[in-house]
Amino acid sequence: MDRPFSIEDEDIAVLDCAAGRDPAAKYPAVHIMRLSCRAMIEILKIKGSVTVEPNLVRSASSIENDFIKGCVDYIEEEYQRSDRGELGGFVEAYDIFNAGVVIVCLAAGKPSFPLRDANIVNKCTALLTLLGERFSGLRVFRRVLWALSGLVRGESVNDPIIRELPPVIPGGIRELISGFM
Repeated sequence: MDRPFSIEDEDIAVLDCAAGRDPAAKYPAVHIMRLSCRAMIEILKIKGSVTVEPNLVRSASSIENDFIKGCVDYIEEEYQRSDRGELGGFVEAYDIFNAGVVIVCLAAGKPSFPLRDANIVNKCTALLTLLGERFSGLRVFRRVLWALSGLVRGESVNDPIIRELPPVIPGGIRELISGFM
């Protein structure tokens, strides 16, 4: 069966973590981080930004910091897994890209989390480069994230990809990027 981007069955199959076939099952923390990062991203995609009701105990800033920290922790864990030779699949590429976009968009202008060192963005783009070698159609994720982080750092970005996002970029993330720009 012909599939786009050289996707194989094992790249998109849902695995039973309890059966031990999923490498993340050996490391349940990775699975929990992945799911919590996805949940935070879904909240941002729906809301567009972190909004806080006046009767909540926490401030919007502390919630944004939690979102950033959750995404950073997830990227760090995926990076460590790649060092061990446990590179994720097609779905993880989307998760990594989404987490990178959330980090860049929420960290913009925050002195407590400057992107000037770009360490986490470098790790994210390295992971996206590795996954882009397996799935050529997802190489665009790295370009979009790099251009977006360049905008945050105040660089002039001449790459037209950031102005006209490719169709492979998920709708909610597309809106988050557009709202940021």
